Amino acid sequence: MKLNGLLSSLRNKALLIVIVFGLISWAEFLVLRSKFRNLNERQLQEELAQNSALTARDLALQLQLFVQGRRELLGSITALANKQDEQLHILALGGRIESSTEIVSPVSYLSQISLEQIQGAWTNYKKSAVTIATHQVWKDSTVAKAAPVQTDSLSEESEPETIHTLDSKVAEARTLLDGQWITLTAKYDDLIKDLDLETRNSKQSLLLWVGSISFLNVLLIAGMFFLFRQNVLNPIKSLQQSAETRVHFNGVKEGEIGQVAINLNRIIDQLNNASGFVKNIEEGNLEAKFEGLDQNNIDQLASALLAMRTKLKTMGEEEQRRKWANEGLSRFVDILRSNDDNLNALGDKIISTLVQYTGSNQGGLYVLNDETENRYLELISLFAFNTKKFEQQKLKLGEGLVGQTYLEKETIYLTEIPEDYIRISSGLGETNPKAILIVPLKVDKEVYGIVELASFREYQPHEITFVEKLGETIAATLASVKSNQSNRKLLEESKMATESLRSQEEEMRQNMEELTATQEEMSRKERDYLLKIKELEDELKEPTRGDDWAVAKEMERTLQINLEALQLAKEEALARATS
Repeated sequence: MKLNGLLSSLRNKALLIVIVFGLISWAEFLVLRSKFRNLNERQLQEELAQNSALTARDLALQLQLFVQGRRELLGSITALANKQDEQLHILALGGRIESSTEIVSPVSYLSQISLEQIQGAWTNYKKSAVTIATHQVWKDSTVAKAAPVQTDSLSEESEPETIHTLDSKVAEARTLLDGQWITLTAKYDDLIKDLDLETRNSKQSLLLWVGSISFLNVLLIAGMFFLFRQNVLNPIKSLQQSAETRVHFNGVKEGEIGQVAINLNRIIDQLNNASGFVKNIEEGNLEAKFEGLDQNNIDQLASALLAMRTKLKTMGEEEQRRKWANEGLSRFVDILRSNDDNLNALGDKIISTLVQYTGSNQGGLYVLNDETENRYLELISLFAFNTKKFEQQKLKLGEGLVGQTYLEKETIYLTEIPEDYIRISSGLGETNPKAILIVPLKVDKEVYGIVELASFREYQPHEITFVEKLGETIAATLASVKSNQSNRKLLEESKMATESLRSQEEEMRQNMEELTATQEEMSRKERDYLLKIKELEDELKEPTRGDDWAVAKEMERTLQINLEALQLAKEEALARATS
């Protein structure tokens, strides 16, 4: 059970495979390392044997020259003999090659036989070489020459002759040396053949081990791939199919794959639930429930979808509010366009429609009356208010909540209504409203009126915003209606003034005609008076009686008075004509 539990984890399986593969690889490494080392030793032994054979050949060559009389080669022959002894010693017992870091092991048992034969042959050869090198090669002996034949010339006295003879030991050594060299060379050939055979065997053994290890590694890799496919690839493929078809995976129950399967099954459930949830939302059912939702562990997808639904609901509500406000504004635009002549009729239409559209129960419309010095708010329209409210048609600026709204120019919204403020009555009785909304009708901080609404329910923020926005349009319309009424009044006054000016103009024309006639008559009388005065003056120049002079003076004064009277009458007629 413990082993099964341990091997149920892919990590533990992988760790076990790595350990086994590592141990096998280490064993293979040790085997191959041993085989390579064995091959290297055989190659070094073969190379050392070949070098030893070359050393023996050099020694034989120099020894031959030494025999021919080159005595200076004795030191070189001694060095080569020592070198040969050292190389044979290394081959026999192992050791470090001269001038190298390589260590050579002793030759094998098979090669050891050839090596011992070489050592025997070398001992004999070396003995003969030492004899030649340490003994005098030639021995001198003196003998008398034979008497020469008599001639006619003077005969000379004969001298003794020196004869050189080869030393017997040297001669024996030289006789044996050639045969010993042939034997030594043959033994070296045997040793080199044996070492070469061992080298080839080592190579074949190495190749065999490399092939075996490679085959074993291929089997191990194939086995690991089989295990990997059975324990990883096949479950992953099944997991992939389950993910594609969104069907639960019921294969591996333990280990990492099992945990992945559990998580995949959970994700499949989440995706299926999310798909159903999204489908309901797509069909417009924003109140649909998210099936399989665990409130204690809400995943990111469910959280995102719920947040999306909340946002869609919010956007839908905002869209409904926007649509409601736009439809209301459009409706009131039609009302405001169709009733712009009569202020009272317009007010009745506005307040009744506004009460119905906002779901209110009562409403009133106050308009600023600024025709007199004491401005006040006048109730021009109401909807469902009681008689007491109707009787209070005029409010001073600042009086009550309505008047205070005018002064502050800000909306007043109340949800706690005083008992004696207003009461909504019906056939079943009367009661206080739940909310009062008082909105100023203003354009650019200029207030033209007040809208007052009362309801059994509280107003929503978008409804208050709608009434405030509508108030700007109503205010503009009220300003336009009041301006139109003022313009009509001014037009009527202008028409009346025009008629009055026309009658005054006709009267002035008649006066001017009378004045002209009067001026002509007065001019004529003035000319007559002047003529009479001149005649009187001419007559006075003549001598007359005293009474006639007095009469003339009196007539002249009378004429002067009449002339001044005519002048005054002329000025008065001219003044009347100009006024």
